[in-house]
Parts: sequence; C-alpha cells; structure tokens
Amino acid sequence: MTKFDEIANLPPQNFLPTFWLQKVGLRSKPSLITPAFPKNYYMSKTKLFQLPLVVLLFLIFALSPFNALAALNNSGKIFLQIEQNGEAWYANPSDGNLYYLGRPLDAFNVMKKFGVGISDKDISLIPMGLIPSSAADTDQDGLCDELENLLGTKYTSADSDNDDFSDKAEIEGWHNPVGSGVLKANKALAEKLKGKILIQVEKKGAGWYVNPANAKRYYLGRPGNAFEIMYNLGIGISNKNLAKLPINYFKETFKTDYYELKYPNTWSKTVLSPAANAAYNKIPIIHQVEFQLPSGIGYLNVNVLEGNDDHTLGDFNISAIAKADKLIDNNFLVGIKPAKVQKFKFPLPITINGKKFERGAQFFADIMISTKKFIHLYFAVYNEGDITLAESYFNKLLKDLKLIIK
Repeated sequence: MTKFDEIANLPPQNFLPTFWLQKVGLRSKPSLITPAFPKNYYMSKTKLFQLPLVVLLFLIFALSPFNALAALNNSGKIFLQIEQNGEAWYANPSDGNLYYLGRPLDAFNVMKKFGVGISDKDISLIPMGLIPSSAADTDQDGLCDELENLLGTKYTSADSDNDDFSDKAEIEGWHNPVGSGVLKANKALAEKLKGKILIQVEKKGAGWYVNPANAKRYYLGRPGNAFEIMYNLGIGISNKNLAKLPINYFKETFKTDYYELKYPNTWSKTVLSPAANAAYNKIPIIHQVEFQLPSGIGYLNVNVLEGNDDHTLGDFNISAIAKADKLIDNNFLVGIKPAKVQKFKFPLPITINGKKFERGAQFFADIMISTKKFIHLYFAVYNEGDITLAESYFNKLLKDLKLIIK
C-alpha cells in the first residue's frame, strides 16, 4: 500500500489545519459557528436603523457569506460548508457544477480530470501565491522543500542567491529568488486562467491552482498539501446556499438486466447473491447489489423485487421509524414509471442492526415496474455532517437511473 493509499480515504477533518478551523469559526463541535465580522460591524440597533435604506441593503449584500454576486460568479472557486465539518467543493469552470473535495482521493480525481496542461514558459508568467504549509521545510523559509526543488531554489538556504532577501520574500514580491531583477508577468494570461487547475507537463505533472480572488497560482503538491491550499483559499457557504448550486461527480456505469445506474467512481461495488428466502415488503429479492461510500460515510443497497402477488407504491409507505423524524415523502417518476422517495433523520445518536448513526439519515426509494415487480433502494448515512453530500448523490442517482424493461 502506498502512502497515498493510506491517506486517500481519511475524513476531511484529518487534513484541516488549526488556523483554518479558527478562520471559519469551527471549534471542537462543528455546530458552533463564530462569524468573523469586522470590528466596526458591531453597532447599536439605534445607529443601524438610522442608516439610509440603500446603505442597509448594501451591508446585507456585502456581509452575506454567500451573496447574489457570488452565485452568479462562482467559476473556479472553492466553497467550504461552514455549518458542517468544512467539506470542500470545487466549482468547475467548464460545466459550472460543484465537485466534492472532501477527501484526498476526491481532490486528486478532480485535479486529474479538470487539470489543464501548461508549459514551463507560460506558467512562469503567472505570479505565485503562498500559504503556510505542513510539508517539510528544511531551511524554515516558508517554502516547502518540494516546491523549492521545483523552482530551483535551495531548500537548505533561506536566501538562495545571498542578496539579503529571503526566497519567500522575493517570490511574494515577484522578484527572482535565484538572481536579480523582477520576474515577468502576463496579467491577461493569469486572468484567463483564474479558477483553473494547471498541470505543468514539463515538470512531471506538477499541479497548480489559480486563485480567482487574486489571479495567483498556488502549488498543489501532494494530496495532503493540496488540501491546505483548498481550505485556505475556500469561501464559506451555508448548507442552504450550497443546495442551490448544481452538484456533479465522476461516474462509473453499472448495467444489469433490470437497470443502468451511474454512481460515483469513489464508491466500491459488490454484487450479492440474495438468500433463498430474502424479501422486502414480503416481495422476494431476485437481484441485490451494495455500494460502499468511502471513509465509512454509509452504503447504498439496490434490490430488484419480484413476486406473484400484486402490490402498489402505497404498500411501500413507511409511516414511522423509531426515534427518527420523517422529512421527505414524495412521489415522482423514473422515466414513465411511478416512484416514491422517503427520508428519515435521527435527531440523536442511535444504533440500528449494529450500525451506529451519529444523527444520520436513512433514504428509501421505490420504483414500480409493474404490480409484481419493483426496484427498491435503501441509502444509509451514518453522520449528520455527510447528509447534504449523500442526499445530493442519491437524488442524482435517481435522476440518472435508466430502467431496462423487458
């Protein structure tokens, strides 16, 4: 197992640096949010309501963590769920969809999929940005050893050219850290590539992210170091506003005699052999497959049910689950076939069949092929912080599901 394999499926909080948690106001419990408003934001109600209406509207708009301008211009930005565990999402400039960056494997897939090749000559014209890094830094100059090797500076000396200016200071000022003079910059090129992930093809595929906020490029490095870039440059977003933006993922296709399902390529799939007497809702199970989500987020079971007795979708209604709140009970169509989806949320920790739900959720979807044949999906999500992501996946799975009617 490689080092990358060891860290690829660890939860995102393992990679969140303390200074970032403080930045967005997260402490030991993700529900505790402390917005960092400017000091002069706090004022008496009397003074606030004495302001002209136009000024009040401007303050509301400008101080909103996610305003209308951001909604219209989110291309290439990284969003962080401030009400959960700081899950990160990348707004792909190519299709306008959000892609999950919550784990190193997801971030690595995004980088491979959306990376744009660039030459050494062109990338040298885009100024660099720097953030604190946990990577090895032998000379303690604020540039990790890996980055110094890439740039040609000395990782054993904080001032590679002995001009009494540190390598870090020269790069931040866009001066030559291994010689004299100001480095060339192409502002138009940097503006054009804002929000893009760049792959330096002549340097063994070194990855860079061009921050839309300042048009500077940031070294992505290894998966863990890339996480630091993403979380330092991310913009806080609420769950409500996140739900307004389109979410997508890289897909694998699983085709059976009954349906074709497109699922995230980070999920593992196991085709099961139903027991002789296996049934759901008193209808025999004739096909069963299980998908495991990475890092123990949860799992999805897809069952095909077929028997001799007639049933309706009403037979699949779940009136209640012990110690759970029913939040969704909707009817919809899969193609031309009627379907039903139900969602239950556990307000307190609970253990079900040996599985511990930390305020997690259960989703049920049932599709009526005929009165004797149904497709039943059960989706278990263990942790509250993963519900938003999991629900977006579940909804998209249902939307993309193709039935094979024989």
